Amino acid sequence: MYTIDTSVFINAVEPLETDHAASRQLLGDALAQHAATLAAAHPLRGADAVYAAVAHHFGATLVSRDREHLTRLPAVVPVLHPTDALARLQAMTT
Repeated sequence: MYTIDTSVFINAVEPLETDHAASRQLLGDALAQHAATLAAAHPLRGADAVYAAVAHHFGATLVSRDREHLTRLPAVVPVLHPTDALARLQAMTT
């Protein structure tokens, strides 16, 4: 499984950049498609959608301060603000 950096997304849409074809082809993978679907369904920017897709794929909770994640994704993937995640972790250790 890959976590794809934003630079690859940018490279994929810039045809004059070196390795454009490889980046474009790589983003044809299932996770990238899932991220694109989430981005369209929940008005998310590219990198934000990737974080959501990775969390969703692995059944993980997304920890984020991003307002879009916190307000648009709870029906799709669990999302916690860092302070809430910390409180939960501390409660589990007491």
